Amino acid sequence: MKGIKVILQEDIRWLRCDIKSVSLLPVVLANQKASEAGAAEAILVRDGKITEGTHTNFLAVKDEMVFTAPLSNLILEGITRRVALELCKKLKINFREEFISINKLKDFDEFFITSTTKEITPVVKIDNWTVSNGIPGKVTMYLQSEFKKLIADY
Repeated sequence: MKGIKVILQEDIRWLRCDIKSVSLLPVVLANQKASEAGAAEAILVRDGKITEGTHTNFLAVKDEMVFTAPLSNLILEGITRRVALELCKKLKINFREEFISINKLKDFDEFFITSTTKEITPVVKIDNWTVSNGIPGKVTMYLQSEFKKLIADY
């Protein structure tokens, strides 16, 4: 997979994002902006920190360590996110659950999103910034490959 483009959008949702509800208007609006920008997903930002995508969880890699927002009332825990972190444990890939500051995005080596429908998908463009020359990172590709093997067994 070549990877996808995402855009950053202010997270204007209520403060109980961990509850799956029908109050989806902010997500629909952010997703529409992503579509209009030629992006596959909008990544939500609250107080300068990435929370999650409109339909996905967002993860970053720096020095082969995976980072993602911690579970809290600001994100909906994704099943695929959980499986990806379990794969990290199994494959001895270190990870941290901490917020990613948008001011430090360019310090990271690679990015990916997770969801039931997108599985593990590399992100190669954020807004107008091309990440790593538009080439998916090796940690992302390794996790994607191992994830595909895992679900093939079901």
